[in-house]
Amino acid sequence: MTSAGLPSRACRGFSELKVDAVVFDVDGTLVDTRESYDRAVVEAANLILLSLTGASLPEQEVLKAVYRLRMTGFYNLDWDTAYVVVMSALAGLSEEALAEVAEEAKPGSFSLPSKPPARADSTAMLRSLQSGLELAAGGVAQFTRRLLSSCSSRRLKLLAKVREYLGYPERSADSLLASVFDEVYYGSTRYLKLAGRVVVGGRPGLIEREKLIVEERTLRWLSKATGGRLGIVSGRSRASAEEVLGHLMSYFNPRATVFTEDLARMGVRASKPDPRLLEASLRALEPFTAAAYVGDSPEDAEMALRAGAYFIGVYSTHPAPGELASKLLELGAAVVVPTVNELPKVIA
Repeated sequence: MTSAGLPSRACRGFSELKVDAVVFDVDGTLVDTRESYDRAVVEAANLILLSLTGASLPEQEVLKAVYRLRMTGFYNLDWDTAYVVVMSALAGLSEEALAEVAEEAKPGSFSLPSKPPARADSTAMLRSLQSGLELAAGGVAQFTRRLLSSCSSRRLKLLAKVREYLGYPERSADSLLASVFDEVYYGSTRYLKLAGRVVVGGRPGLIEREKLIVEERTLRWLSKATGGRLGIVSGRSRASAEEVLGHLMSYFNPRATVFTEDLARMGVRASKPDPRLLEASLRALEPFTAAAYVGDSPEDAEMALRAGAYFIGVYSTHPAPGELASKLLELGAAVVVPTVNELPKVIA
């Protein structure tokens, strides 16, 4: 490790990485999402918990949970993260309080109670969140199995009813949990246009807090160096990417951009690290000699390597940049750099 706490191969190693096609992640790579997606998990989870129990979780503790889950490589979707936070916290309710919540929960509903049906202790919910994180390291499906199998038969039935009310992950985007999250992220006005409904109302939208990391001169240099072979593979929606990137989207080959809504068209039900997402982008950039994928997460690294591309890791927006940089190198990154704007230093 260097004196700054970063691995010695950061911004070094493959200083002459020869690639002529580059594909990017968006969140944490091209765009700083700490005040949007990260905070949306906190606010969406606490909106649901407050409406059901009158209690919420400390913001910093939820953010710690977000980063911990992301480091596992199984939580590319922030809906998944919000689900683990909410279900873990609710599992800490007394059986009486859980029964009151379950009584109010109406499966298929797209509304939150105007008055909490139960009263909970936020300290107990926080303890339960910590326990839930221990069950969640292997992804959402494993978390759900472990959580429900650890309950008595009565608690299992009550939690199952609450889970059905949240609608996640079975109904995915068409669930109450995802709807609350998306409305917090997009804002009520944008979400109404996108989904034709609102759940919370009056939300300005955390998307407005997003900031560009990538500089136009970086994309201009990369476009020239690769002959225009630039693409995107992201877990966010195309509309949100276009809104925040604006005219910079013109630097990317439209046929080499893959967003959430493209998954159904591709016949892919999973998200990252499924290599088919990156493979689809790379096919649109052919012919090329060698390609790299640039991202900031373990699932980004796995997807790149499974698709036969180099992986370049970025780490500047992570709360523990040295830890992330080391993790990405351990997973096979050819090189790690603070931001995408250092790419001209490592790509020949």
